[in-house]
Amino acid sequence: MFNHNFILLCFLANFYTILVIFSSDEKSRIYIIYKLGHTVHVMSWSTLSESHPLIATLINEWQQMLRVDYPEKIYHDFLKRHANLFLVDGLDSYFAISKLKLGSELEIDFGIPYEDHSRGLFWELIEIKRPQTAPYTEAGVPSAKLTEATQQIRDWKRWIRTSRSEARKLFSLWSVRSVRQPNFRYTIVIGTRKNSEKWLNERNQYAEENGVRVRSFDYLTDRVKQRVYRDKAFVGSGNWDEKHPELCVELANPFIEAFTDSQWKRLLREPDVCGPHFIANSCKKLLAHWRPNAELLSTFNDGLRQKAQQQDAG
Repeated sequence: MFNHNFILLCFLANFYTILVIFSSDEKSRIYIIYKLGHTVHVMSWSTLSESHPLIATLINEWQQMLRVDYPEKIYHDFLKRHANLFLVDGLDSYFAISKLKLGSELEIDFGIPYEDHSRGLFWELIEIKRPQTAPYTEAGVPSAKLTEATQQIRDWKRWIRTSRSEARKLFSLWSVRSVRQPNFRYTIVIGTRKNSEKWLNERNQYAEENGVRVRSFDYLTDRVKQRVYRDKAFVGSGNWDEKHPELCVELANPFIEAFTDSQWKRLLREPDVCGPHFIANSCKKLLAHWRPNAELLSTFNDGLRQKAQQQDAG
């Protein structure tokens, strides 16, 4: 299948066999992972970029959606299916959680944990509205939807402050810090740059006064355009990366959907899933629970195979 310009390496680690195929210039790499004799994925994440046909098509679809006044659920479901492209950077954050419930009454649109090593996880909690809903009215006052989102975040903060024991378990934290070196930041995604620009200074002042970040939906577009794709994640917990190269490859997968509330809580019930060095300590169990976007992953793998066949034919 591959011509003489390719070198094949194969090794076994923790029941995974990793076949690494790379060209003589070491720029074109394909990771083929086998588990118990079956192919799991064909991976060369670093071939992805804003201009890659798969990513370009996805960005175009997203931008078309932003021009239409859909219900909030449409945007949420799209982000849920493409969470590791739009919400996760693959550097310090590796997954997102959709519709995370706080007790029986409150719900977070997206929770994104960031690896903070011995300090445990740091969380970004996100409330999304709609792109066609401007954060400020023509009269220069906060819109009803911005005010509503801010109140929702106040409710989250109050729950975390008054339900510390539950919060510690839900967010896999040793301790809940709200003031000094806090474990959380809060983000509202609302409007577009176009319908935000007239009152941008007022919006930013509002955000600072209310202890939140306010971003437009174009900010999420920028995130996927500027995302860096690596063949392997670098967790940075001692020599864990060196010992677990196969897990680092899987962690770098950008085609992962957000966890549901029930999936996340099921993972937390697993033994030894803990806060400090969460990714390193819990990685195998984390990977067992997360769900790839099968359609995107299949399209990506088909493209890799076609490229390899073309190189072989040439």
